[in-house]
Amino acid sequence: MVNLPTLNEYRDMVRKAFLSICKDYVTPMAKIEQYFNSTEAQELIEARYKTDVEELKSGRITENVFRNGCVYSVASCLDLMME
Repeated sequence: MVNLPTLNEYRDMVRKAFLSICKDYVTPMAKIEQYFNSTEAQELIEARYKTDVEELKSGRITENVFRNGCVYSVASCLDLMME
């Protein structure tokens, strides 16, 4: 049985991954947090959550891929979009 995270749990996982990517930046943490909380970032997270959950439910991806690959993919995308 798949342990399906909620949108808020997914958001928290993405936030943690995003902050780990950005930890060595010169950019102030307040600006990084501000971008993460922006409408643009949140819309991406919500859209990807829906897609990733469907992939997980259908069995096309495993829970491990969901929690690692999908989460870090979204975090990396946010990193690229931040600039």
